[in-house]
Amino acid sequence: MHGYLIRGGVVPGDKISLHIEIQNPKQGFIKRIEATFTQHRQIGPNNDTSIIFRTDVPDIRDFGAASLQKAFDLPIPSVFLPPTHTHYIQSNNGPYGVVVNYTLTLDVKTRGLFSDFKVTFPVIVGTEPMLVQQQQMQQPQLPEVNVTFEMPIASAPVMEYDELPPSYDSIATTEKV
Repeated sequence: MHGYLIRGGVVPGDKISLHIEIQNPKQGFIKRIEATFTQHRQIGPNNDTSIIFRTDVPDIRDFGAASLQKAFDLPIPSVFLPPTHTHYIQSNNGPYGVVVNYTLTLDVKTRGLFSDFKVTFPVIVGTEPMLVQQQQMQQPQLPEVNVTFEMPIASAPVMEYDELPPSYDSIATTEKV
């Protein structure tokens, strides 16, 4: 199984777009793939984890074909989710951190003993959707301007020395008293 997130970042109410490729030449039986979206919080020494949603990946139930390539959308609930964030401050007891991050875990359930496996993807949660196409359309086109400029090269002043430095042999053979 090979998979990747089509977009690494999402916002609440959006969807996680996931592309999965399964090469199954022996046509092993996949019962289902369970997707779990999890929030991980670390505040100082305390860690906490919350499951935001858990669902089966659609159209992969009782799968036994030789291959599959498909994109899936997993909806994220429209609830408040703090954005992915890492912040450390220095306190009297050392560094104190606040870390919030998210993962999407695919738990592949197969027929047979000891054949199940998990794949975990990091997901960035933001606060506002980025509408790249709209932003590009709204920005006025600026005319091309060719500008040339010279950067001064920093250099030390040229120093002239009257005599050469001593040779290694002359320093190594001289005894200091």
